[in-house]
Amino acid sequence: MWGYEYAGDGRLVDDLVKRIRKKLDQHKSLVELSTIWGYGYRINE
Repeated sequence: MWGYEYAGDGRLVDDLVKRIRKKLDQHKSLVELSTIWGYGYRINE
């Protein structure tokens, strides 16, 4: 589609989760994202 092969960034998801956590914290949200090592992430309310 873009004319070149994109291998991706291995830290892309980690970076996005970091930004989401920061926004949740700024809004004093009761929602929390937990890291499940070796599996992924979980939303806790």
